Amino acid sequence: MNTEDSVPNEKKVVYDIHFYAYTPDEKGKVKIILDVEAQKKYHTGHDFVTRGFFYTSRIISAQLGKEFVLIPSRYPREG
Repeated sequence: MNTEDSVPNEKKVVYDIHFYAYTPDEKGKVKIILDVEAQKKYHTGHDFVTRGFFYTSRIISAQLGKEFVLIPSRYPREG
């Protein structure tokens, strides 16, 4: 996979190792996106959990229009 990710209105992200893996399923294959972020130092100055949430959220949002599309809700928004 491309290790650079550009999403409109957000900064570019460069992943260290970013790839697809496929696992067998009773209905065929399941595609999983994996990202490995190697660090030279144990303490990087960034909160590990916060950084994990950021990368995971970014990987999911980058899939919009590529891996899935939003389906309009049947329930109208209130307010």
